[in-house]
Parts: sequence; C-alpha cells; structure tokens
Amino acid sequence: MIKKMVIGVFGLASLSPLAMAEDTRNSYLARDHLIYLGIFDQTADSTLLAQRGDLPPASVDFDGVGVADDYTSGMLEYRYRWTDKWNVSASFFRFSNGGTAAVSEEFNFDGVEFELGAEVKSSLRVDTYILAASYALHKTDSSEIAVGGGIHALDVSTTLEATGFVNGEPVSDSEQAGSSILAPLPNVRASAFHAFNDKWAVLATGGWLSLSVDEYEGNYRYLHLRGQYQINNAFGLTLGYQLVDIDVEESLSNGRNRFDFGFSGLTAGVTYEF
Repeated sequence: MIKKMVIGVFGLASLSPLAMAEDTRNSYLARDHLIYLGIFDQTADSTLLAQRGDLPPASVDFDGVGVADDYTSGMLEYRYRWTDKWNVSASFFRFSNGGTAAVSEEFNFDGVEFELGAEVKSSLRVDTYILAASYALHKTDSSEIAVGGGIHALDVSTTLEATGFVNGEPVSDSEQAGSSILAPLPNVRASAFHAFNDKWAVLATGGWLSLSVDEYEGNYRYLHLRGQYQINNAFGLTLGYQLVDIDVEESLSNGRNRFDFGFSGLTAGVTYEF
C-alpha cells in the first residue's frame, strides 16, 4: 500500500506546477495551507468497562473477545496558517475491528452477564478527532517551535453479542450489550519543526493533559514523529511513528463507562502545501 502511494504521488507531482513564488523559507513554514493524507498502521491495546447498577465493575480486554488488535486506517489533517505566528489544524483517524471468541472468564458489560463458554461476537470502533490552535514561540527560515491547545474528541462505539449462557440462562437467540461515548478532552500541545535543507525535514507534535470536565475524567498523551521529503514546492512524502494513549471515564446515573486505549504504529503519507 505504501509503495503504491509513493508511486502515485511521484506521478501526480510530475504533473503539478513547479513554479511558485520564491521564498527563502521551507515550504512548510511559507505556505498558508497544508493537507496531509496518510495511513496509520496501528496496534491497539483496548480495555473497556460498562458497569451498571449493583453489578461489580469488570473490565473487558477486547483481545479476549476476539477483536484483532492490528488495523490500518486512513489519516487526514488540515492546517491553516492565518498569520505568521498563529495556525489552526484539524485531523482525524479511526480504529475499527471485530471478531468472535468463546468466553474464557465470566464478566458483565452494560448490565449483561456473559458466562463461561458463551460465544461472543464483538465489534469496536474508535473515531478520533483533533482540533488545535498553536502559536510560534520561535521561528526562523528553517525551524519553528510552537505551543497551543486543543480538543481531542473520542467517538467510541462497541457491541457484544452472545449466544450460549447469559445471565444464568441458556439463550437460543443472541443477547446483545453495547456502550458508546463521545468524550471531548481538552489538552495542551507543542510542536517542533526543522528543515535540514530544501528537501529533508523533521516534525514532532505532542500533547498531554489530565483533568476532569463535567461527567468526564481523563488522561491524554499523544506523540507523532515524522520525517518529510519535499518533492517540489507543493508535494511531500512523510514517514513517521505515532503514539496515542487515552483513558477516559464517564459517570452515569446508573453506573459508569471507562475506556482505556493505546494506539501505536507507523504512519506514511503525502502532503500538499499551497
């Protein structure tokens, strides 16, 4: 997939206009708009809890109910530099997977008790949205250090569908439990960019925070390191590594939801600057 992307970008770049206004700065620092389109070959470590009523809290490791932890998703990012110092950005990526497994240890989820031997069909989808604004504390023709803040929103949806023994009774039809959450987590961010020459550059972006907002309590850590090769004044190729670690708990009137996620893996993409 990465090979096809690289070949396609070089073909597109060969057709794009190379002549743009001269600027002594690296194109990342000179252009107002940047679009990043890439892939995230991620490994997920996910544990969820959906405690209801008087049932004891029990976390579910999704590896144990058949959800594969490897997934390759698309990534999309847009950055707009509205002044020489300020920029805003928005980005998105997804984890979505499912599977089937036999229950090896009894647990409860969303008020349903899943018993030993039941066959569980599970699905998990996590959409991650990031909105941020940053201010450049330091900027030269080849480098930039910026700090800012933003919102890291999780849209999580999960279902467990079982046949066998559920809540102490045999079931011929399936019994289903599910939970969802849309959790906005504010965070502070920092980024550093440095161009070695007009072709090669590196970029690091990180975010962190631990706080409570209304019914949500969470911890957030994020790091994306990537190197970039600039094909011409418009197009570039990137290769990097991303780490995302998010724990969030939602208080409900009849219980609570808790989602612990860790995503890590290689990223590859193309950039278009104009």
